[in-house]
Formats: sequence, C-alpha cells, structure tokens
Amino acid sequence: MTNGFQVRELRPSVVFYDDGQHTHISFAHWKVEVPSHAIKADESLRELMATRRVENLPPEGRGVLALLEAQGCFLPARPKKLTARAVLRLFQPLRSQLYAQYYSHPAWSRLRNGDASRGELTAWMIHNYHVSRSAGVIAARMASTTRDDDLREFFREDALEEYWHCDAFYFVEQAGAMLPAEDVKRYVPLPASTAFEDHALRVAEEDALGHLLIAYFQESSIIFRQDSEKFYDTVESNYVLSNAFAGWRKHMSLDLDHDHAGELEARFDDEQVITMDAAVASIRAVQLAQFFLLQALDQIAAHAQLDDALTPRLPESFNWPRSGEHPDARAWSRVEGIYLLQAVRDGAFRALALAQTHDQIIAAGRVASVLGVVAAENVQPPLDPWLVASRNFVLERVAEPGLLLLLAHVVIDAIGDHCSELRSLCAGLELRKSPVQFDSMGEIAIRRLRELLDLASAGSSIQPLPLVVS
Repeated sequence: MTNGFQVRELRPSVVFYDDGQHTHISFAHWKVEVPSHAIKADESLRELMATRRVENLPPEGRGVLALLEAQGCFLPARPKKLTARAVLRLFQPLRSQLYAQYYSHPAWSRLRNGDASRGELTAWMIHNYHVSRSAGVIAARMASTTRDDDLREFFREDALEEYWHCDAFYFVEQAGAMLPAEDVKRYVPLPASTAFEDHALRVAEEDALGHLLIAYFQESSIIFRQDSEKFYDTVESNYVLSNAFAGWRKHMSLDLDHDHAGELEARFDDEQVITMDAAVASIRAVQLAQFFLLQALDQIAAHAQLDDALTPRLPESFNWPRSGEHPDARAWSRVEGIYLLQAVRDGAFRALALAQTHDQIIAAGRVASVLGVVAAENVQPPLDPWLVASRNFVLERVAEPGLLLLLAHVVIDAIGDHCSELRSLCAGLELRKSPVQFDSMGEIAIRRLRELLDLASAGSSIQPLPLVVS
C-alpha cells in the first residue's frame, strides 16, 4: 500500500510490450501476460504502461500491480516526508558520485603531469581564490535570510570565520610576479566561477536545506586532504613554485581543526519534516553547484594555448561578443524565454524594494510594471544550467536599479535572438533608458551577462542522479 508514500516507479530493467491481444511484462527471468483489454479497462494499469509509474498500489495479494510489487518490479517506495538526517543519508552515495565526476576531470591530470600551460595554472589559482572569497558572503546571506534561530547563529559565526580567508590564504605565495594580488582582486571571474557563487547565494536565500547540502559537500571534501597535499607538492615541483600553496595548506588545517564538516553534519539533526519533492530539489541544487565547478575546470582547460590568463579578464581588457553570436547557438523554447523574462521581473521587484531615490524607484518600477503581465505564466526551471545561471546573475545585481534596466535590455535582446515565439513580444516591450547613472562596472556586468547567455545559447543539461531510498 502507498499510505505515506509517493509515486511508485518500475525498475529500468522491467520490459513490456503489447502484441494487440496481450501485454507482455518481463523482469529478470520472470514473465507474465495480461489481456490487452484488461489494461485498457484499468486506469492504474493504463497509467503504468504510459508513464512506468503509478500513484496507488492495491491491497496486498490483489491484481496485476500487486503481482508486480511481489516480484520486485517496482523501485523502493519513496517516503513522502523525511527528516534532514534522512535526506543526508540519501545524499551520501550521490556525494561520492559527484566527487568522482569532479576529480576525474582531465584538468587535474594535466596539472599533475605538468602538461597544463601557465594560463591554465593561473586560471585555476584565481578560480580557487574566487571560491574562497565567496564563502563568507554566502554564509552571511544564509545568516541574514533564515528564520531558524540556530542556523542564523551558526552561519553568523561561519561568516565571521570565513570572510577573511581569501585575504589570508588564497594569494599564492612565490607567484607574486605572475599573479599580483591587486590584479587578482580586479580579475573578472570565469563565467562558471560567477555561476557557482550566484547559485550558492540564491540557494542560501531560497532553500536552507540545499544550502546545508552544498556547504557540507564542499567542507567534507577535506577527506581528500592527503591527496591534496601530494597534488600541491607535485604542482609546485612541476612549475617551480616553491611552497606556493602554503596558504592553501594552512586553510585545510584550519578546516580540520574546527571540524567544519562535522559541525555542518550536526545541523542535519533537525527533526523538521521535509517533503520528498523538497529533498529532491535540494539535492539537485548540490548537483547544479557541482556542475558549475566542473564547468570551471573546462573553462580553465580552455587556457591551454595561453601563458597569460590574467590580462584578458582584467576590467580594462575584458570583452565578450554580443549575445547571439555563438557559432553553435540553439533556439530557446517559449518556456525558457518566459523563465528569463520572469528573472528580470523578479529582479525588478527586488530592485524596487531596495530603491532609495526618485529615479531608482521609477526605473525599477517601470521594469516590474512592463514585465508583470507578460511574464505571468507558471513555468518550471529549465534543464539548461546556464539559463539558471543567467537568471541568478540578474537577481544578484539588483542593488542598482539603473543597472537592472540595462541588464533587462540584454536579456530581452537575447530572447529575441533565440526564441522566435517571443520575438514580437520582446520587440514590443517599452523599456526606456534609465536616468540612473552607473559606472564602468556596469558595462562589465553587461558583458558578463552576455557571456552567460552565450553559454545558454550553446545548450547544456544535467541528468538527475538516481535516489535510492532504503
């Protein structure tokens, strides 16, 4: 019976086909034939044949569904409600898969073997700096938005502990000539570095459990400490960087001394009930975070022909072609276009909530008003992670309403380029130029958003990891 349980799914190895008179169902060495008319007459069986899943199983010992259950044809039932600790148990085997994917990336062997160019090496160093720099900010976002008193106190302490680590530990020693600290601070982050930080910030504000899982995923990587030490030794030797990663090693020791992974794991002892849908969404948030970290390794590897990875991404030289010029550009669906319009709409309301001057109020309110109607459809987040990254980028840059209006124009132009169903709608949107002034960093933000939108135009997706419920 399914009291307290969600939809039941057939195992992937269960095979069935209909010959016109009978539906044949087989699993392992077991087979059964069911008259086709019996399938058509039973709503649950029709649902099963069409979707490989069913909402309600009958009482034990009755009917075809009960027979399939007795033969083990269904995956284990997923409980409708879980505790945070149960979600963590679900996540543990998936964490191992995510680690395996990440550490099998060829960028690691190129650095280990000394095959990576100086450009790859410096891009990797700066990416690690950006991940470290965001830690305190993300913890502070969680502390300032959660309604849970215990989590608020925990992440306040975490933010105070983490915010200074990038300054103390992540400017690589013995590499000052190659990576001047002031240039590292000014460097425009790789799009995947940006996507990871923005995603973690949005999750901290929107999904407390997802934030806990992402933080735990990051901190529990300390189990690879010995491997990391050997890796740093090898890279220092390959690139003649004596003791370059001393700060990184100190940071690992600090994590061990403070038992960050253990402290985070203790946060999962909360007995608050969590729905299975919420648990799946939170675990997917970790998978998306890992995707952006993997993509950062791809973008680091793209520096293989460069010795200087620093100069091209300094603000004065950073550039990116207009969205829509990607050679492998794909069309966006209407749902994807509406999703991006909703991102701008939501950003406009956030900007209006932060506006303090007359011009700021009018600029943000105008965008919210124009998009409030056209973006009213109810759509699910798209499968393409870079569309999610584009949405997050807009939402994380709403403190300046004038900049928001400029980003709105970039998004609407991109939708017009890639989504034929929304092209005429976008062309008719009347968003005036903002009277609010912005500095040169506004132009950099526009280029960074175009960079993310171009990646979305190339197309990408993440396959959900299988959840095994014991």
